[in-house]
Amino acid sequence: MLEIRDLRADYGGAPVLRGVSLDVAAGEVVGLVGPNGSGKTTLVRAVTRVIPFRSGEARLLGEDCRALTRAALARRVAVVPQNPALPEGFTVLEIVLMGRTPHLRLLQSEGPSDVAAARRALTQTGITALCGAPFFLWLLRRHRRAVF
Repeated sequence: MLEIRDLRADYGGAPVLRGVSLDVAAGEVVGLVGPNGSGKTTLVRAVTRVIPFRSGEARLLGEDCRALTRAALARRVAVVPQNPALPEGFTVLEIVLMGRTPHLRLLQSEGPSDVAAARRALTQTGITALCGAPFFLWLLRRHRRAVF
């Protein structure tokens, strides 16, 4: 599913990633754990081409990530940041539908197949009942112990 070989990346200065290799099989769940500044986010950014990597190889489903167009890469990979900056007012379903954007043409709205895909994702994660709930309020309730 994902193959990374001897990946090296930086932000224009000192190297952040030095020879990172990783294999992730289909269906496998992998967590990147490490202290702040250890390169976890840099690895994700390099593989998704948010930043260029200097050398090495990253292959997704057998294809070189650098050879994929940004749109093709976005259809295969989604990144959910640790602290997403989202405005108030979106429902949980609307947030999930944002993941369909790479599958749409410019200025195209989601159609029935996109809504069906979003509902499948909600079902698979066991949160179908939250479909119409305001996301911001759901997030606050879910993390209230950490927030307050």
